[in-house]
Amino acid sequence: MRRQFLILVLVAVSHGLFAQAPESLVVFQPQIRFSIPTPLGWVRDTTSAKEMGLISAYHPVDTKWTNAPVVMYVNLSFKSDSNQTLDAVMKMDANKFVKMSQGVEVKEVETLHTFLQNKPIRIMSYRGGENDNYEHVAYIDEGLHVIIMVIGARNEENLINSLPAFHRLTTSYFEMKEGCCAIRP
Repeated sequence: MRRQFLILVLVAVSHGLFAQAPESLVVFQPQIRFSIPTPLGWVRDTTSAKEMGLISAYHPVDTKWTNAPVVMYVNLSFKSDSNQTLDAVMKMDANKFVKMSQGVEVKEVETLHTFLQNKPIRIMSYRGGENDNYEHVAYIDEGLHVIIMVIGARNEENLINSLPAFHRLTTSYFEMKEGCCAIRP
């Protein structure tokens, strides 16, 4: 009981450190549960997310999803089976980018860790190419699921200037394991 309470307090504190308001994404599905607070200076746009088939979408305050110079979003990918590795998922994504935009530069740029649970976050960079992409894609391995967080910008300067918000988004991810955060009457 004390451990559950401590975890709830830590989640609340960490979300307070990262959130702009009490606005947080909470995903509660049978096999995966997680939360991510909205970074300061950003708005969670549920309408655009729903229209695009995303779990959540974000854009800077004072912009709209359709005209923002930079956007972020969260999605969930299912592995084909329990033997599929995160490397295989990342390679499959990289191959799709290369097919969609000849000449795109693809490389793994860093590994971050979630704030509370110290889960590795592997980040790929996609730059240039025919479509002039400027994106970072973060991957968190959750067994049969992969949490995918993306930041995309219209130019490299906007991407670089918004990376701190992207890092706050990714590192604030918190997996709610079964039984960890239940509130009992």
